[in-house]
Amino acid sequence: MAEAVRGHGGVENAVHWVLDVQMNEDRCRVCDRTAAQNLATLRVFCLNLLRRDQQHKVGVRAKQEAAGWSPQYLLSLLKS
Repeated sequence: MAEAVRGHGGVENAVHWVLDVQMNEDRCRVCDRTAAQNLATLRVFCLNLLRRDQQHKVGVRAKQEAAGWSPQYLLSLLKS
């Protein structure tokens, strides 16, 4: 049981670290609670899209930048 709890904690920490560091979640200064929840959901959705992508063998931040620079890559992410 303890191994399962520690394993789940590792997954949670990895996801929160990526959201905080790679997607600057802590810098978001939205005051409205509903808007903050909507943005958090959108960030997790985007993170899942980026992690599922197999075209580029780079990190999340590099994939974010590639999607920002290339409309074709962004569309391929959204279609997958």
